[in-house]
Amino acid sequence: MEDAMGDMDQKKETSLRVAVAVHHVVSNLLRGADGTRTQDFDVSSMLPDQKMKNEDSKMSMIMRCKALEVDVQQWKTRCWEEGSRSQSLEEKLRQKEEMLRNAEIDSNESHIALERREMEIRRLTAELEITKRNHAKENEEKQLLKHQCTGLKELNLRINKSAMNAATMLGNICGALNKLLNALTFRAHQGCDIPSMEGESGHGAAERTSTSLLDLLDTFEGKVKIFTNVYDILEGKALSQSKDLCASRALNAKLKDHVHRLEERHQVLNTEAEANAQRIEQMGMELELATQERESVTAESKFLKVRVRELENKHQDCARQHAHLLRERQAMKKGLDKRDMEMDQLRKSNDGLAKRCEENDRTISAGATILEQSQAQIHAYKSQCEQLSEKVEQLLEKLAGSKSNVHQLQAKQEEMQVALKCQENAVQAMHEQVRLLETQLQEENVRSMELHNECKRAQEAAAQVQEVSRAEINRLEEVVEQRNAQCEELQGRLAQCTECVVELGALKGRHRQLTEEFAALRSQLEASHAVLQRLADFAREIRVTLATTSNVLSSPLVPEDVDGEDVEKLMQAAVQAAHHCSEAAAASRDGLAKAHSQLEVATRENAKLSSSVARLRSAVQSEVRARKFRERFASRLHMDLQEAQLALSNMRMGYGAHARHAQQQTRVV
Repeated sequence: MEDAMGDMDQKKETSLRVAVAVHHVVSNLLRGADGTRTQDFDVSSMLPDQKMKNEDSKMSMIMRCKALEVDVQQWKTRCWEEGSRSQSLEEKLRQKEEMLRNAEIDSNESHIALERREMEIRRLTAELEITKRNHAKENEEKQLLKHQCTGLKELNLRINKSAMNAATMLGNICGALNKLLNALTFRAHQGCDIPSMEGESGHGAAERTSTSLLDLLDTFEGKVKIFTNVYDILEGKALSQSKDLCASRALNAKLKDHVHRLEERHQVLNTEAEANAQRIEQMGMELELATQERESVTAESKFLKVRVRELENKHQDCARQHAHLLRERQAMKKGLDKRDMEMDQLRKSNDGLAKRCEENDRTISAGATILEQSQAQIHAYKSQCEQLSEKVEQLLEKLAGSKSNVHQLQAKQEEMQVALKCQENAVQAMHEQVRLLETQLQEENVRSMELHNECKRAQEAAAQVQEVSRAEINRLEEVVEQRNAQCEELQGRLAQCTECVVELGALKGRHRQLTEEFAALRSQLEASHAVLQRLADFAREIRVTLATTSNVLSSPLVPEDVDGEDVEKLMQAAVQAAHHCSEAAAASRDGLAKAHSQLEVATRENAKLSSSVARLRSAVQSEVRARKFRERFASRLHMDLQEAQLALSNMRMGYGAHARHAQQQTRVV
């Protein structure tokens, strides 16, 4: 049996040598047909050299594949390190964004406190205006009382003069009557004749004249009493009006004290408002520093992303080289095993596995392209975030400009208040001149009333201008509140963008897991391919041994002393070996089925990733539409702010004209 096996091996070797010799003869003939010189060769020396060359080429290809796999693993580790570094930088960027949000919250709180102080200042200014109006009313009442007092004084003087004249007249009349009565009585006592009426005695005529004179005296005394009563009544009214004048003076002094206290409180609030403005400026500086840090972090993250892209490109180049080497390896395998059918089947299976590996590489490259697209989307989102931050800074600057306009209006309001104080001082000086020049009281009163009416008109005009400015300021504050709401909406959009970035990070991690699973599946497929190759070799050897044993048993050269039990044992061992080979083949088929199922799961995951990428693309498109809408809205907002600035400039011009008119009136006063 051993001799038969040796003969079979010798026949196999001779057949292989003959095939190689024929191949080389044909190649040399073809080379000679091309015009080159045919070379002699030795078949016995050619066969082992060709085998060594093939083995060396196989080993070199295997070493190159292993080196490329090591390079790919190194590039993958570097990519993972860069990805972890980019994630750490993204965490830092998120922390900076949280710091910026906290700073924005603090700035909003400071703005709210400043608005509260401004409301309190407005309330105090309203109270101050009310007190000024009350003071003006008190001044008017005081002037009316002064006019009444002067009229009463003149009436009192006239009454006193008329009473004195009446008293002198009555005194003269009484004296004359007394003299006449004394003369009549004297003449009656002396017996002189008194003119009498008919039928009346002289004594009766004297009595009649005396009674008539007494009646006349009584009537004069009654008139004198009436005059004295009227004088007493007028004197009481004058006293009551003087008391009312004193009370109004005391009330005026109290109102002046209250106005002084309100002005002091207004100054305190102005100092607090200035402190708040300084604090807001400090917060703005801190915000600028934070934005600068954020820009530096974003620049660093961009640099790292560019580096990651370069590494991914290198990884793709290595993958292409690996695929090219795999194709060369397949070509060499095709050139080596053309005549063996089993090797053809194995090569076909190897080609199928290589195609699957290429599909996996394509899926990996597609995942890399998806990763690049997602990174481009992240870059677009970051650029949109930067644009939004710039727009927010512009809105804050515009808000600061509106606040400065408000401060300018308040300063102009204070100037008007100073002008009103000057007017009040002028009115007081005018009152002092009125007191000094009582002789020209009527002309000066008419002139002072005209000036007072002009001052009232100027005050009313200033109040109208202040009301218009307040309405405009309220409208601007509403616009600012709307812009703040829009800023909050933009911050919400920014948060959505950050969530999209987080989702992209999760997708990156999932893609890495899938690439690792693909690598594991590839290694499993290669291992199963090697196992199948070994099983095929083992099955081929079993077939050869079975064929040789059957040939040996059927040959007539078998001696008679050969034991049948040994032959049956050999056959059973061969059958068991074939059974083990079939079991191993079934196990390898199960492993291949599991690998196929895992590949199907991976394809489903890739489909999910593609759907998520489609969702992200739709989100990016919606964000682009929202960005266009925000740009249009920003242009409208810019136009509204320009209109507001024009209105404020017109208000300032009107306010300045009214202020100049009021100053001219105060100068005239």
